[in-house]
Amino acid sequence: MKTINDLSDIGIMKAVKKLPQLAMIFAVLSAGTLFAQTAAAQDCANIGENAEFTELFQKMNAQVKAESYKDALKTAQRLIEICPTVPSVNYVAGKIYQKMGDTTMAHSYYRVATENTKQYAVDQDLMNV
Repeated sequence: MKTINDLSDIGIMKAVKKLPQLAMIFAVLSAGTLFAQTAAAQDCANIGENAEFTELFQKMNAQVKAESYKDALKTAQRLIEICPTVPSVNYVAGKIYQKMGDTTMAHSYYRVATENTKQYAVDQDLMNV
């Protein structure tokens, strides 16, 4: 007769046997995320020269000043589609969500803005070496 400890040991052993498969899945998913981030960073390298981005950024700022938060959020989301790593857009999206009372979404956009600000600083340091 098996005890609860024997059954839990069997579950652990099955999980341990699957670790190489799980590690491979994790590696593939991580590589895909890294590729997507790298592609986005490359797309954003000359974002200041992108006329659509510049126009939408100005539009978003005007919408925020007019307190048209729903419209500003739509514009911010379009900007993030174009270049997800621009810290100022993520910051403004966070501010919009905060004004609309959604602190959970606000914090997530603030976090992205902070992470990307750090990355932009590292990139700048590497370029100045």
